[in-house]
Amino acid sequence: MTPIPISDDLRIEPYPRDNVCYQAEYRDGRKELEDENTCYGRIMSTLGQVTVTCKLYHRDKGRLPSQTFTTWIEMCRQNHLIPFCTSTWTDDEGIHHLFLPKDDEYDRADAFGTLCCFRWADSYPGMVWQIIEHVKVGIHFWQALHYGCAKHFRNTLHSFMKIDKQPYSDRLNMGISVAAKAFFQNREIRGEVSGRYISDRIGSIALPFPLNVPKIEQLLETELGDLYEMVGDGPFTTERNRQLKERFNEIMGKSL
Repeated sequence: MTPIPISDDLRIEPYPRDNVCYQAEYRDGRKELEDENTCYGRIMSTLGQVTVTCKLYHRDKGRLPSQTFTTWIEMCRQNHLIPFCTSTWTDDEGIHHLFLPKDDEYDRADAFGTLCCFRWADSYPGMVWQIIEHVKVGIHFWQALHYGCAKHFRNTLHSFMKIDKQPYSDRLNMGISVAAKAFFQNREIRGEVSGRYISDRIGSIALPFPLNVPKIEQLLETELGDLYEMVGDGPFTTERNRQLKERFNEIMGKSL
C-alpha cells in the first residue's frame, strides 16, 4: 500500500533531540527529578522497582493531540507494550503525562517498553500518528511499528528494537519486530532480562530467521501481517521458525 502521509498539523520531522523529562521515586522514598536528560539511563538498572512519572519534554504546537495520544497509549497497552496499571493524562496546557507505579504486574522489560512508547509520542509525533493511521486501515500494529521506526527513528539505543532509518540498522529485517511481539507477549520467550539491553535479547530471538525485504515500502504490504499472527502464544521453536521462513519467502516471491 501507499504510506499514509503525516498530518500537516503535526511535527513531521523528529525533534533534533529526544530528551526526556521524568521523576523517579524509589522504595525508600528517595526521589530523582530529571527536567532535561538525554535518556533514562540513570534509572535503567532499577526499572520495575521505582515509580516513574513522565512529562513531555517537547511542548510546542507540533505535539500529538490529546485524543491521538490516548489512542496511541491504548494501542501500545493492547499489544503488551504498556502494563495496564499505567495511567496517562493531559493537563490544561495540553501537556501529556504518564504514571508508571511500582507493581508486581510488570518487569524491567515492560517498564522500558512503556518509557519507549511515551518517548516516541514526545519526540516522534509524526511517526506515532502515521503508525496509528496505518493500523486503522488494517496494517498489523507490529508491522506498522516496524515501518515507522525504519522510516523515522534515529537512535536504536533509545528503543527495544534495533530498527531505525540508518541503512546499517536492522530496519529491513522483519524478524526483529516478529521477535519483539513474541518477547513482550510471552514471559517464557522473554527469559531473564536484568543486566542486559532489551534490544540485544530481542535480536537474539530473531537470529534464527533473518527475513529481509528489498524495499522499505514493502514493509507495509498487507500480506506481511500474518507473520505476526503466526507468532501466537507458544515458544519460538525450530518448527515455528521454519514456518515463519517459509511464509515469508512465499510472500516475497510474489512481491519481487
